[in-house]
Amino acid sequence: MCIRDSFRAGYRGDGDWTTAKRFFVTQDDDLQRVGSELVADLGEVNMSDGATLVDFVTWAVETFPADKHVLILSDHRRGWPGGWSDPGPGGRGDPDIPLSSALGDELYLMELDDALGEIRDRTGLAKFELIGMDACLMGHLEVMAALAPHARYAVASQETEPALGWAYTGFLNTLNQYPGMDGADLGRFIVESYIRDDQRIVDDQARAEFLRQGSPMGGLAGLFGDVTSRQLTEQMERSVTLSALDLSALPALLDSVNALSYALQDASQKTVARARTYAQSFTSVFGKNIPPSYIDLGSFVQLLKREINDADVEGAADQVLASLDRAVIADKHGPAKSVATCVSIYFPNSQLYKS
Repeated sequence: MCIRDSFRAGYRGDGDWTTAKRFFVTQDDDLQRVGSELVADLGEVNMSDGATLVDFVTWAVETFPADKHVLILSDHRRGWPGGWSDPGPGGRGDPDIPLSSALGDELYLMELDDALGEIRDRTGLAKFELIGMDACLMGHLEVMAALAPHARYAVASQETEPALGWAYTGFLNTLNQYPGMDGADLGRFIVESYIRDDQRIVDDQARAEFLRQGSPMGGLAGLFGDVTSRQLTEQMERSVTLSALDLSALPALLDSVNALSYALQDASQKTVARARTYAQSFTSVFGKNIPPSYIDLGSFVQLLKREINDADVEGAADQVLASLDRAVIADKHGPAKSVATCVSIYFPNSQLYKS
């Protein structure tokens, strides 16, 4: 099942509808319109409201019982604060959440946590088999910590995602062939199929249309003729990241990060700052003039180990890296993110908070 909410002028294909609709998803070969059965047109709903998520997932779980349940959330996101804004209803957000005064009405991480807990309470669901974030910048340790009580596995990207999103045809075909797979295997197939198996790349007509609409290689298509699926895949994969994690490993990873943070209190802060500066970073959502505050956990820890001559820090760093290795099931990162290790942390410098 899926629920899709389109805002005015957000997508002009398939009738340019602007309401929220529930579909019973079935396979078809038309990439321009939704061919699945329309179950309900809900009118205008606020997709930034946790209650909307609770209502849909509770209905889906109760109406279509299954041995394992997977929840995939797709839209624009901004990392640990949250995301899934909805310009249609024009909501103002919860005034008790300080972020809403700056960012507006979004589904913030603590609201997502509350919604997932309420879903489990209402449905009796022990845990989701997998929660997927088909959205930008969600591969944060903070995000995984919020998901861990509610799911066994998670898939998310540390970096922004290109307009393609995930390759649903690729991994859903595999799931259809092997419906008994667990969340770990599904997570691997989601990661492996990302970009490479996307129909807008592998299908010649869809690829030509995608290039006309302004992909990174659209200009090259006009200069040098047809762009092959391999060429476009290589270009699109340059800066992407996507990872699947075993959330049962999160408590140990969190404990190891806490232990490292404690050990760093007595370490050279200049060395810590230097490691933060040179660690693999990701797109900043706080403006181009602010140094990146989303950095790769493993890259940062590896730099610490190399630069700090401190046995306590080195031991704590080794524990972080070992815990991180146990948590990661599958990983894809392009050459522009060559040292990404699947999990980000929020580590800003003081410039972000200067008025």
